[in-house]
Amino acid sequence: MPVSRIRTRDRGLRGGTASVEMAMVTPFLVIALFGIIEFGMIFSSLMQLNNVTREGARVACTGATTTEVLDRMDGSLGRLDPDAMTVLLEFRTYSGGYWSPWQTLTDDGVRNTAPLGAQIRVRAAYDHHLMLGGLFGRFADNTTAHTKTLRASAVMRRE
Repeated sequence: MPVSRIRTRDRGLRGGTASVEMAMVTPFLVIALFGIIEFGMIFSSLMQLNNVTREGARVACTGATTTEVLDRMDGSLGRLDPDAMTVLLEFRTYSGGYWSPWQTLTDDGVRNTAPLGAQIRVRAAYDHHLMLGGLFGRFADNTTAHTKTLRASAVMRRE
């Protein structure tokens, strides 16, 4: 009988050790889990932003006005907040073996002013709000608003 009492006592001690180890490791596991979720949300927003800029460049290279380009981009935002995004539409031309500097894309009310063969660039910046700003606030670009600025651009040839 004394042997069985020793075994029971050993199991109880091991169970307490496992509880203490679990209590020490759980905060790190929870932080890692939330980090994975936060990174997934950032990556999702970045992929959506890439699609939005690509859509804007695709529409702009057909000669659409800047208003039409911006409307099409707003229509393809998905879950992104349009108020948190800034867009820059630019073009440049190739002449004499050199590219001109980037110029702001404008329109005449019917078509944009980029000539045929020019490159059109659509750049967008999006302020992604961090879900857990208190936990991951040090990775934010704006620590007060807990936002991370994501950037995307797309370049296409005007046809």
